[in-house]
This record gives sequence, structure tokens and C-alpha cells, in this order.
Amino acid sequence: MTKLFALLLLVSGFASQSFSAETQSGTSTNIAREENRFLFVVETSLPMNRMSKAAVEAVRELIGSGVQGQMQPGDSFGIWTFNEQLNTDFPMQQWTEGAGEKLAQSSADFLKKKRFEKKGFLLTALQSLVPVVKSSRAITVILVSTGTEPMRGTPFDQQINSTYPVYARELREAKLPFVTTLVGRNGRLVAYSVNSSLGPIKIPNPPIALPPVVAKPATNISTGVTNSIAIAKPVVPSIIMVKPPATNAIAPVVPANTNAAEKVEVPVAVVK
Repeated sequence: MTKLFALLLLVSGFASQSFSAETQSGTSTNIAREENRFLFVVETSLPMNRMSKAAVEAVRELIGSGVQGQMQPGDSFGIWTFNEQLNTDFPMQQWTEGAGEKLAQSSADFLKKKRFEKKGFLLTALQSLVPVVKSSRAITVILVSTGTEPMRGTPFDQQINSTYPVYARELREAKLPFVTTLVGRNGRLVAYSVNSSLGPIKIPNPPIALPPVVAKPATNISTGVTNSIAIAKPVVPSIIMVKPPATNAIAPVVPANTNAAEKVEVPVAVVK
């Protein structure tokens, strides 16, 4: 018997008061667009096996839609899988106009070949995720999992971990995984959402602030004229990592005194 959809209200935190004001006013000071990065983190444990079909389909649909239109030409995405170990052998892809279906299918084919086995240790993936978020000006992490492993190292741990148990049984019986999103801006996590793979999947999309242009004075030796030289944008490392850091602890990505902002309605579809 099918149960009606339940709407769950969760709080999405943001990194600063200025960002909150900008979001509420519906305006943005961006004059050019920064590259956005997307990382799909998919659990491939044995308990996830019964949800594997729905998990693959969720990833395929999100990539096919360009993450609901958020991916633009020049943006990149990668796929990590984890059980007791983290696997990052999927080559990073660059989003191009009109390539959505092809990229979605190749991503789905990659996941279908994975063996869903062993236990799922989310901490294995989170340890490698922290430095990736810190090195990214804009990143959206999409975690597809059973929800049995607690979230650690984010400013939203308490909210996310209190949500998983409420819907875990219904989603498990319906063979549906959780889809949890973490959005990073300027090296810090600023927003999140918790959804079921049945959807609709809500993915926060806060503005991407441009770095300030820093001018460095340079003196012309022959004429004494001062020229202004713009510092080039720093190179952001690839999100595809080969080795996780050799540490057993996760440093919080966002300081504990993060300011709370507006509430976001996050639909969790519950089917029995």
C-alpha cells in the first residue's frame, strides 16, 4: 500500500549574514560566473544492494538534467563510491551543452558494474571530502546512501542525523536510498538538504561569490609610471582524489558559530 508523501521542514544554515540578506532579497552581486563542481558520492555496501537500481536511476536523472539545470558548460563532475573503502577511479567529466544524456548513460553504466558488497563506512568518504570542499570555491556534493551511517564533520550533522531514522524504515522497505546534498561556497559548507531518491530532490543553489580583484602596483623603471596588475585566479585541484588523507578524524568544514538562516522545505517521499 502506498503512503502519501510527507513534507519535512529542515533548517538550511548559511555561512554569513550577508549571504542570508542577499538570498532573501533575491539579488546577486555576481558580474561573471565561477566554475561549479559537482561530486556524486554513492554507497555500494551490501545493504545498499536492494536500493541499487533506484540509486543508479537517481544519479542518471540528476546528471541528465544537468543537476536540475545547475550545471553549465565548463562545470565538472565526478563520482566516488564507497563501502569499506573509497573508490575514486571514475574519471572527472566536464559538462558540455547537449551532452547530458550521453554523460548520464556513461555514469549509470559505471555504477551498474559496481559490486554492492561489504559494510558501508561513510567516514571513509567524509575524510577525503573535507579537503575537497576546502579547496573549492563552489561545490555541490550529492550523497546517495542508506542513511544508516551518521554524518560527521559538517555544521548540519545534528539535523541530518536526526532525520535519517525517521524515514529509514519506510525507504528501506520501498528500496529507496536517501539523497543528501551538501553545498560548499568559498571552502565552507553553507547549505544542505535531505531527500528520498523518489523525489522531488531539492538541491540548494546559493549564489557563487566572485573573489575580489586584487591590484598589485608595479613600477616602470624607465618612466616611473605605476601599472595595475590583476592577480590571476588560483588553480583549483581536481575533485578526483587517489588517496584519502591518513587521518582518522574529520575537521569541521564550517566553524561552529555558523549563523542560521531561512528554512528550506525538503520533501522526503515515503512509500510503503
